[in-house]
Amino acid sequence: MSKLAGIGTALLISVCIALAMSIAFRGSTDSTGALAANRSPVPTLSDDNMVDMLSALPLQLSIKKADWHQSVLSVDLLMPSAASGIERVYRDLYTLSEFGFQTSNVRQVLVRVLEGRKEAGAAESGYPLLVAMDARKASRSSSWKREGEGAQTLQDYLQSHYRITYTKKWQTS
Repeated sequence: MSKLAGIGTALLISVCIALAMSIAFRGSTDSTGALAANRSPVPTLSDDNMVDMLSALPLQLSIKKADWHQSVLSVDLLMPSAASGIERVYRDLYTLSEFGFQTSNVRQVLVRVLEGRKEAGAAESGYPLLVAMDARKASRSSSWKREGEGAQTLQDYLQSHYRITYTKKWQTS
């Protein structure tokens, strides 16, 4: 019987250790089961923090308007002139899409790039549209790594993953 009692005691101690470890580490793993102690929390966009989060982005164009509604982030950017550097536009489109999809609750990013000068005789909202982007989280490629910083690299990525619409004004400038 002493042999059976020794096995029972060892089994009981093992179960207690396993139970204690599962209680101690409960909630500290991510969805893959890996320990998540060193991971920073995924930010959540809200009406309260949207201005702070957007103003912290390294955007090269000015934000004219931003709106957050039911998992859709909409941003209007102002470009000083239609010919003032397409690379800036693609870099900002990429930055905004990556920002949106690194939050926990943005599913779609809509961006309009408007020319910074109003057309003559236009109404208050008469800034001419140059480019529009409709980026959806489901279309994002997490495996893509930027190779180079050029406008063509960013343009190729954006056009292959998201819907980009160009106006005649953009194409002629």
